[in-house]
Amino acid sequence: MMKQTVFALLILLLGIGSSESAEIQSLDLFAGFLTLAAFLQEFAGSLMTIGAADPNVTDEEGFTSLQRAAKNFDVEKVRELLQTPGIDVNLANLKGEHQETALHYALYERAPPRYIEVVNLLLEAPGIDVNKQSGRGGNAFLYAAAHGHVEAVKKLLDFPGMDVKNPGNAPRTPEEYLRREGHDEVADLVKNRIDNETLDINAADESGFTKLQRAAFNADVEKVRELLQIPGIDVNLPNRKHEDQTALHYALEERVQPRYIEVVKLLLEAPGIDVNKETEHGNNALHFAAVGGHMEGVKILLDFPGMDVNARGYKGRTPEAYARWARKHEVADLLRSRSG
Repeated sequence: MMKQTVFALLILLLGIGSSESAEIQSLDLFAGFLTLAAFLQEFAGSLMTIGAADPNVTDEEGFTSLQRAAKNFDVEKVRELLQTPGIDVNLANLKGEHQETALHYALYERAPPRYIEVVNLLLEAPGIDVNKQSGRGGNAFLYAAAHGHVEAVKKLLDFPGMDVKNPGNAPRTPEEYLRREGHDEVADLVKNRIDNETLDINAADESGFTKLQRAAFNADVEKVRELLQIPGIDVNLPNRKHEDQTALHYALEERVQPRYIEVVKLLLEAPGIDVNKETEHGNNALHFAAVGGHMEGVKILLDFPGMDVNARGYKGRTPEAYARWARKHEVADLLRSRSG
């Protein structure tokens, strides 16, 4: 198609200068330039299509464009490349000494401060495999700890599915690397995470409390946030020694702590949370919020999908009835307005 266009253009241009009038020649010349412009536009588009055919092509050293940009900590280039359809964020450099991915390169030693921007971009990429190990046997977490990248360590600790216990083969553990560099506070976070994963996270103490229930009872926001990141945590587990109350019930008790609402919000964001889970007396979370007069907690629960505002609890009382009994009339009025 492009050859035909060029040929036709040449015939048109060569024909100018014949016996035709100057006006006709001018029109022919103008048409010729229009045809040339269209051809060049088509040709440029073809080149772009060819260049964009495989965003994962490697150079002579085995680097993809994304790996090279990550190694150079080129934030804007990484952002641009991650928008390319078909980009493989987990591809390893098979010619490299250690067969590392873009994320490994972004966590290299002596990285500049902007490294964390590259890391954040890569962690936001769909399908990123944070546990992919390099040829030397290390995942992203091990690289971050070994090179003293404290910000990245914290970020990865919160990343879903991050394997902190088995990050790869190295002379030291991530905790030991961090302590060696004087990052004791972060090393303690790593240790606590591993300790929590090693133990049965849902085990109850002598009073029947799980760690999550105890943290919710004490309105310990940071502890609740930390525990909710641990795989296998059961947010709906009841305390069999205390009326089958769950963490959400404890967070909404009458003697609630000032930061209770932050705990409630964290629990409501937990996958699988059952807001209608009943105690042995039949009370759900809304009963607890109502009798305690926790207006903010009541409002949040009323907006939660599937919340049963008319549930019958102890002695057949609804949350509104509990609020009236406790003389929390504003709460009771709100519940009545939403009970229809």
